[in-house]
Amino acid sequence: MNIFRDVHTIKTLLTEAERQALSLGDDAPGAEHLVLAALTLEDGSARELLGVDAARFREALVAMHAAALEAVGVPASEEGLHPAPPRPGVYRSEVSAQEVFQRAKVLAKQDRRGGLKGAHIVRAAAEREHGTVARVLDRLGIDREALTGESR
Repeated sequence: MNIFRDVHTIKTLLTEAERQALSLGDDAPGAEHLVLAALTLEDGSARELLGVDAARFREALVAMHAAALEAVGVPASEEGLHPAPPRPGVYRSEVSAQEVFQRAKVLAKQDRRGGLKGAHIVRAAAEREHGTVARVLDRLGIDREALTGESR
């Protein structure tokens, strides 16, 4: 494991997850934003594992949120998403992102093939039975259980 490569990967993941969250109108990144960030990594392992790119995952995420709002009688905004303003100070994330990130680190250590990869983030997120990532994967027709063993 190359510690310098991992530090660069972690910085890229967290920065991109925060950017994705804010662009989608969320105050802090969750597991779904980490998956989006993993799909943008140069290593390509997340895209290969999922079979979709960040744009397709994001499209499914936005559609899922719109459907959830409409299900409770709130029409989706015709103007689109309203980005959230950046929050100064210490990096903050949702518990789901923290749990996925911690699990991905464990998976990367078990893998022993060159450090943290996007596929570790995807696999860790896919292990979560409930939540936004599980619903987006379902919407995309991706078998969550099949992913949990494929990033090894």
